[in-house]
Amino acid sequence: MFKKWFRKYSFNIRVNSFLFILLIVYAFLPASHLINARDKNNQSTTKLPYFIDVTKSAGVDLNSKSISAIWVDYDEDGFIDLFVGNGYNQKNVLYRNLGNGVFNDVTKSAGLVSYLWSSLSTWIDFDNDGDLDFYLHNTTGNQFFENTGKNSFTDISKSMGFPLKGYSYWADFNNDGWLDFFVNRSDANREQAGSPPNLLYKNLKNGEFEEIAVRAGVADEKDAVFANWIDYNNDGLVDLYVTNNNHQSDHLFKNNGNETFTDVFSATGINENNGEPSWADFNNDGWIDLFIADGKNSKLYKNEGNGKFTDLTLQAGLEFQDKALNSAWVDFDNDGYLDLHLKSHDSQQYISETIIFHNNQNGTFTKITQQIGFVLQGQNFNVSWADYDNDGDPDLYMANRGSNILYQNQGNNNNWIKIDPLGNRSNRDAIGARVKIVCGSLIQYRGIGLGQNNFSPTRQTPLFGLGKNTTIDSIIIHWPSGMVQDTSNIAVNQKITIKEPALPLFTNITKTSGIADFIFKSFGVTFVDFDQDNDADLFICNHEMTDNLLFRNMGFGKFKDATKSVGLDYSSSYSGIGWGDFNNDGFGDIYAIGSIAASNLLLQNTGRGSFLNISKSTGTAGKENYSTDLALGDFDNNGFLDIYVGNDGSNILYFNKGNFKFKDVTVRAGVANSLISVCTAGDYDNDGDLDIYVGNNRGGYDEYPIRDGWTNRLYRNNDNGTFTDVAEIAGVQDMGNSKGCCFGDYDNDGDLDLYVGNDGNPNSLFQNNGDGTFTNVAEMAGVGEPLGTHAVLFTDFDNDGFLDIYAAGGSYIPEQHEYSINKDHPDKIYHNNGDGTFSDISQKAGIEFNKAATTGIASADYDNDGDMDLALANSISKNMRPAANVLLRNNGNDNYWIHFKLIGRKSNKFAIGARVKIIAGDLTQIREVGGGIGYGCQNSLPVEFGLGGKDSVDQVIIRWPSGIVQKLKKVTVNQINFVEEPFQVGPLQMSAAAYNRFIIGFFILMGICLLTVLSVFIFIPVVKNIIVIRKKKKEETTRKIKLTLSKKTDVMGKELISQYETGESEFRGKTSPPILIIKINTIKFRNEYLIT
Repeated sequence: MFKKWFRKYSFNIRVNSFLFILLIVYAFLPASHLINARDKNNQSTTKLPYFIDVTKSAGVDLNSKSISAIWVDYDEDGFIDLFVGNGYNQKNVLYRNLGNGVFNDVTKSAGLVSYLWSSLSTWIDFDNDGDLDFYLHNTTGNQFFENTGKNSFTDISKSMGFPLKGYSYWADFNNDGWLDFFVNRSDANREQAGSPPNLLYKNLKNGEFEEIAVRAGVADEKDAVFANWIDYNNDGLVDLYVTNNNHQSDHLFKNNGNETFTDVFSATGINENNGEPSWADFNNDGWIDLFIADGKNSKLYKNEGNGKFTDLTLQAGLEFQDKALNSAWVDFDNDGYLDLHLKSHDSQQYISETIIFHNNQNGTFTKITQQIGFVLQGQNFNVSWADYDNDGDPDLYMANRGSNILYQNQGNNNNWIKIDPLGNRSNRDAIGARVKIVCGSLIQYRGIGLGQNNFSPTRQTPLFGLGKNTTIDSIIIHWPSGMVQDTSNIAVNQKITIKEPALPLFTNITKTSGIADFIFKSFGVTFVDFDQDNDADLFICNHEMTDNLLFRNMGFGKFKDATKSVGLDYSSSYSGIGWGDFNNDGFGDIYAIGSIAASNLLLQNTGRGSFLNISKSTGTAGKENYSTDLALGDFDNNGFLDIYVGNDGSNILYFNKGNFKFKDVTVRAGVANSLISVCTAGDYDNDGDLDIYVGNNRGGYDEYPIRDGWTNRLYRNNDNGTFTDVAEIAGVQDMGNSKGCCFGDYDNDGDLDLYVGNDGNPNSLFQNNGDGTFTNVAEMAGVGEPLGTHAVLFTDFDNDGFLDIYAAGGSYIPEQHEYSINKDHPDKIYHNNGDGTFSDISQKAGIEFNKAATTGIASADYDNDGDMDLALANSISKNMRPAANVLLRNNGNDNYWIHFKLIGRKSNKFAIGARVKIIAGDLTQIREVGGGIGYGCQNSLPVEFGLGGKDSVDQVIIRWPSGIVQKLKKVTVNQINFVEEPFQVGPLQMSAAAYNRFIIGFFILMGICLLTVLSVFIFIPVVKNIIVIRKKKKEETTRKIKLTLSKKTDVMGKELISQYETGESEFRGKTSPPILIIKINTIKFRNEYLIT
């Protein structure tokens, strides 16, 4: 055996006799293995490596009838181990890599002894607990083993209830961070078409799975023999390729992104086959290609990137004399191009041959099997490649019917890199991640855990050959979660672990969501639920005589334009909308504010999927001036939503009297103001009614000269229909040219703080002192930028229990200003550190790309996954052209959360203005259901709380606008909780159902009482007159009672005592108690008298 000294960086020449002898020996080896690979210019680039048999010395010389071999680092110690599945009822073997080139049989201690004729093993972390679990395919019935975390396994097959037959293929097909799996099934009669349907199991994240193949559209009943998860169209969603037997056409199931699939095989150009597929990007063009091992009909298909595939078999120089059974893609010489390993089979002599086709880097291949040391023929079932000795080149294990073989790659002088990707938001195995490596002109792409044959490792640490490149320019990982991570300037010849970032980064899903094609000059944005399906739809208001846009949430990150279908295609200019139920019928209505002399609109939801314009009949059309903002709230607490409108001129307050009857109470209420206004509402003084904050835009534009002396307003609700401006007393006047404002308790002290976005001046963060005054702490907290701000909001982006801040950059100041309209306007995300300060995480959050003037922003959990997503309404870019709006999906983290959707009864139906307080250990938070956050924007109505590491909530306290205070305990976290306002009956609270039962029970009881009274009237004796004689204490008492009885029976129908007869009777005895007091009341009823 030769010493492994000729691999890169390991050949350290020392002039001594021993190494000199070795050099002489090596010189006389067959020259064939020194053949140089050549590039397209016929220039020598690299020396081919050589392989030697190290089976015995490694301790893996298993002499058995092996069916499969899988490399897997089951104990995750950095050295890849080996599992061998044996047929013919022989024991399977798990070899643990000791790290010194030697393996040890640990099958028994690991609890994996099995004699069930095993054909395939799959190693995956199905429960994301940090260790690899094990799915074993056996002829007599499959098994599923859970890793105990102590290098041993427990058989949980029965409890999981998985199918006993069929091969499983694992991937996260819906990108929810948990591995799902597909099972292909074929009946026992391989010669006859038709089999039990295939299965698709969706991971429910709680240790359970749901079978959804029929619903997903993949429950085919052909004879399926192979399957691959791939991303053939690079859309970030794994697709499914299924190979069928008996000359039945294959399937390429395209992932639709909504947990359904569409078969597009007929359009691909791939011919019908029965061979085993193996997918890889052999030409490094970024698109995954396909090789099908199908005997002499084996094919190589190039992915054209448009859904089509082209047969390149002949052009690639691939010819097949024998029957090709299976294949694998591997860069065995580390030149940066994947080579093709093929196993052929002679059916007459029942022997197998290994064939290696070397990738010439120009789209062609050369057969070089013997040149690199592979001359073995035998009964080989499968092969598996991995770098078991961590020297940077792939080694090969062959599972044979007889003696298995481990070939050690002797390496060459090419460089390499190994990448160990660990998912965070994505599944921990990172299956489905796409890795791109850039080394100068050499660019490579690999999909983690995708495309390879049945016997490839599932949990992969991909090895990239780099040729002569000595530095890696960039490693870019597209994670299944949608995150894109770029690491640059990496040294070669090492293994690196890249963890998916844990910060609450956002992914821009605008292009895939369905809203990208609508580019107008947008202003306000609001999340609504117009179709009452409990997910957030999206409404965007546009300027310059273009239609507003209503996008219906179709689920799975997809939105569809529904503007015309519901009658909201008003071609005018609008600044924003308010979403609320103005008549408490359960259907959300819309109030849209017009700009450029457009009238405001009140649009009633008919409950039939359409809206009716009732502005004129309700008197809410407003005046012909520029409306800039609005805030909804029940300011007089009468159970109906009122409307406050900010205008260029006098603002307007409409009180809602019910049944769509509104009254302009602006003057009486004292909230007129007279400047371009933005506004928001909240109960800053904790007195149970909504106050109003007005931010004034002081101008400074060509058409609006600066108007000094105009401060912002804080209108305190006097609880009598009037308001008092206390801005100066409260210290929140702010003369910074305000464009956005919002309330939120960022410091969790139980009162609402205030953030104000200014255009051309620092933003303000007013901390509520709890005594009716505020202190501007923006500079200390680090939240003063950007200096050209429009919309702002408080939201807990990372669910740590502290409100973060989003400040949308956007200025309309003329060009001569430093922050003018023709400059870039980056947004800012400020992460709340929980100590009164904030950190700018804009770059890490993935929003730095948005540099247009963003005039509107709103948050909602549109995908109901527990974290807050964002919609940005963009107006114009610095070239003065309309800019595309943006939808950002929050990629989330592992923090706990809880959401509440409130339903009012006595209060307004959508509970706007309600306050929710939660207590989870030492974490206490409040939120209010908001009716607007400035500049025509409104967040979704459910209130959201992050809980950090708190997995339970001790108490929930809801203060409804009606004044009812409701307390809840034992509320489940990590879900949306629907809470109805209770009915208050004295000190008792009850739900609507309980209240209805109470009312029904009350009337039933009253009916019983009435019947009882009637029966008493019928049967009780009639008393004509009564005489009572009383004497003093302890003296004998004589009572003379003169009775005239109409009946001698009591109310129970018994006969009266004999002494009570018509006429006088006398009763003697001592009184007890001492003084006898007798009260006689007579009630006339039907000319009769009752004694009570």
